[in-house]
Amino acid sequence: MRIAATADLHFTPQRYAVLRDQLSKIRDDADLLVLAGDLTNYGQPAEMEPLVNALVRLRVPTVAVLGNHDYESGREADLMQMMTAEGIRVRRRIWARRTNRFRRT
Repeated sequence: MRIAATADLHFTPQRYAVLRDQLSKIRDDADLLVLAGDLTNYGQPAEMEPLVNALVRLRVPTVAVLGNHDYESGREADLMQMMTAEGIRVRRRIWARRTNRFRRT
């Protein structure tokens, strides 16, 4: 299995063309795409919508986990719903905010 992974996209709609070109290379080279946190800058659905559109067009199974920037606006449930509605698997975050230590979930 060939896995492509990236993190810290900090996606904004203005970066759509650049990201689309980069993602198009994944379609031929990977069986799975892993997105590891900070998918957006501020956790706004308006940032996530074009990103999800680009990811769906890849037609590559995708697994994602949100990062701290994706929680910034308090809309993380909306972002996760947007992704899961389009078949992107979203893993729950394992970071415990109060203790700043990792824990099992």
